[in-house]
Amino acid sequence: MKKSFLTLILLLNSLVAQAHRFNLNMPYNEGIGYGYKNCSPAQEKEIFTAEKGAAIRLNKIIRNWSLASLAEVRHDYVIKEKRVWKNSNPSHMMYLSYWQEMGETFEEMRDKFHEVTFECKTYREKRCQNNEVFAYVLFYFNYAKPVIHICPAFYGKSQESQTGTLLHELSHYSSSTEDLALEWLNGSHVDLRKASKDAYHIENFANEDVSQVLKRMVWNSIWPKARKH
Repeated sequence: MKKSFLTLILLLNSLVAQAHRFNLNMPYNEGIGYGYKNCSPAQEKEIFTAEKGAAIRLNKIIRNWSLASLAEVRHDYVIKEKRVWKNSNPSHMMYLSYWQEMGETFEEMRDKFHEVTFECKTYREKRCQNNEVFAYVLFYFNYAKPVIHICPAFYGKSQESQTGTLLHELSHYSSSTEDLALEWLNGSHVDLRKASKDAYHIENFANEDVSQVLKRMVWNSIWPKARKH
């Protein structure tokens, strides 16, 4: 009975993945932000380049997300790499929920990118004074304002670092993610219920392929290697 139920879940997940693949491959507005405030021409140019890179990267993540469905992972990762798969593993359902929630988060980020204004700050701004904060958003009554505040430390950083920063902050605005700083990732144990709400997790997808991030942070923990006898 359990095997039949899991087979049904895998089939439904595969159909959902196919639907996502069709939907997410449709053209969309590349989502460059709404505008700039208190920025010099040079700052606007650098932010614009980072925005464009983040939009392109986000599009790629969305296009590849269907390949991370439970059915696809079982076929292309678990079986091929001889990982342990147990039909009774409760993590299967947790991963399915995680995959759906993350997919929705990336879509929300794409759809709301164009609503964001970028405001340039100086070192006089308290949140920027330690030179460790690249950007931030402000929350009011648990909702983020559509403004990404850019600190001086943002400029001159690598394209990869700037892309990760913008995705991190954009997820705060579009999906009310939190700064959990990967606290859900503890050795061989992962709490996927928190992972999908962690802006630091979102940031990891800025510079690596979807499969690389998921292998390192999720898959290897849920489906360990089979022991040799």
